[in-house]
Amino acid sequence: MIEPTLPVVTCNLRFLLWRAGIAREQWATQLAGWIGGDPQRGTALLQGRTLPVPAELDQLASSTGRDAGEIQFGDFTAEISILEENLRYLVEAPKRGQKKVLAEHLAISQVTFSRWLAGKQQPARKYLAAIRKYFGLPASIDLENDPLFLELSPVGSYEQRAWLRQRVDELDDETLRVLFPALERLLRQP
Repeated sequence: MIEPTLPVVTCNLRFLLWRAGIAREQWATQLAGWIGGDPQRGTALLQGRTLPVPAELDQLASSTGRDAGEIQFGDFTAEISILEENLRYLVEAPKRGQKKVLAEHLAISQVTFSRWLAGKQQPARKYLAAIRKYFGLPASIDLENDPLFLELSPVGSYEQRAWLRQRVDELDDETLRVLFPALERLLRQP
């Protein structure tokens, strides 16, 4: 979830990239292009480890058509429904969960779920809790106010497990041999 201590400008940078339809894996590279920097600088900005300098804000304004002050201090998420975007993010991404399966799990019709996605109807609190549980999200997540769709890291236990599996599968044999003892200690059941 987006940390409450994350600078507003960092959330706005993520929002601009998301709104532009840039694939999450390309956010740092695209941001670097917008500011005329390198991907490492883009990564640092997206993680909130550093703030953009005035020249970068000017470049961002020129690249995105937004005002530099608005990028630095505005709240771009106020332009959209966070709940609708969170639901879309959780349901429509590959391997997360299809609308039909989730609707059945919640004992609602697909039409009702589609209305939620379109913002024509708000789900009751009990459904929000059930959705959090279905996707393995902590109870502290507020689907109406926490913009999960702007997260850099996987959200929910299912996505986190899939992310770990993929990274382990991508390790070359030598790296796996070196890391295995530490991973075994970390992951061994007590």
